[in-house]
Amino acid sequence: SISWESIDLNPNDEVRIADSPQINSGSGYTFVKRSISVWATFDSVSGTDGNGRVIWEQGGTTQWWSIYLYDSNLYTCIGESNSQKGHCSSPVSTSTLYLITATIDLSLSSNQMKLYINGSLVSEATTSAGSSLSSHGGNIAWGGPNSSPRNHLNESITANVDARLADGCYWYEQVLTPTEISNIWLAGN
Repeated sequence: SISWESIDLNPNDEVRIADSPQINSGSGYTFVKRSISVWATFDSVSGTDGNGRVIWEQGGTTQWWSIYLYDSNLYTCIGESNSQKGHCSSPVSTSTLYLITATIDLSLSSNQMKLYINGSLVSEATTSAGSSLSSHGGNIAWGGPNSSPRNHLNESITANVDARLADGCYWYEQVLTPTEISNIWLAGN
């Protein structure tokens, strides 16, 4: 394995990225296709404290997309109008290096959400989120919640993750292909 730079987040730490017309707010903003990719090693995965522990999220209580831990599982969840609209999940453990990649494609009639772990597809779902996620005022948060996104049980997530996250959370305005995701895993591992 190659060495990688990381930040060590404890349950009191998080990084926030301010509102911007390019990523979440502004007249006419919507997102239709997106991929998020982050490297992580978890210090704790068990439990349901705070209804989940945020790794990455955008939005808030009315429109959101999040990646979080809940009772030894990794989830990605999307919602709008105060209601969860679809999620994917996979079991994870502590002290293991993971490449987590979540993709959303709301341009399809089946509105696809997919979760990849270490370059392989582990879960996929059809969402009912409509054709786009609308503009919202919540900052993007990494390592903890900004605006209490909701989980797969439609409960507000309020806890921060206890993990080492790579020094970059990669954001793509497209749906990465399985080959592209596998190549990221192979290059980083």
